[in-house]
Amino acid sequence: MPPTQYSYDPSLLNKSDIEVRVKLPSKKRIKYKVSYEQAVLMVEEGVAGIVHETLIHKLYDKQTFRQMILERDNYTCQYCGEYGDTIDHIIPKSKGGISSFKNCMMLV
Repeated sequence: MPPTQYSYDPSLLNKSDIEVRVKLPSKKRIKYKVSYEQAVLMVEEGVAGIVHETLIHKLYDKQTFRQMILERDNYTCQYCGEYGDTIDHIIPKSKGGISSFKNCMMLV
């Protein structure tokens, strides 16, 4: 369960580039910038919480997110029903898709 100190109202974000911070399992922290539009998507789809108008925290590291998708889809390819262990984006990242629960699914 994400911490409650975050806000999830995208209208609080400044309409400029937003900094994203992530804590990795190794306790290392990384940061990078995303567009306002991407930040809004991340917050709306439950991937990030707002700290303040120019900073969001990503709630899940890559490994945890992957495991959550695998378990949600019961290791089953969403196209053929066979065992799957690959995650793919419905809307590709190259076309503006993000790594969110709505936009990722299991494949063979």
